[in-house]
Amino acid sequence: ENIESCSDGDVVTYESSYDTDNYIVIDECGNELGELGAKAVEWINKNEDNIKLIRINNIEETDSGNYKADIEIFYR
Repeated sequence: ENIESCSDGDVVTYESSYDTDNYIVIDECGNELGELGAKAVEWINKNEDNIKLIRINNIEETDSGNYKADIEIFYR
C-alpha cells in the first residue's frame, strides 16, 4: 500500500531483510515498498559497489487491488 503514495521516478533505496535473504525497497520516508526478486538480489550482490541510483517506475494497480512497480538501478 505504500507504493500508491510514490510517483514514477522517485528515488528509493534498499536494505537487507532480517526475515529472508532478500532486500526490501524503501522510499525516501523510510516506508517499506516490497521485496526485490531473486534475480535482482543476485545482480545487486555482484554489483553493489557500483550502484549510483535506484528509482521506482511503472507503478500500477493490479486487478486484485494491490500495487506493483519496476525498479530501475543505475550503475557505473
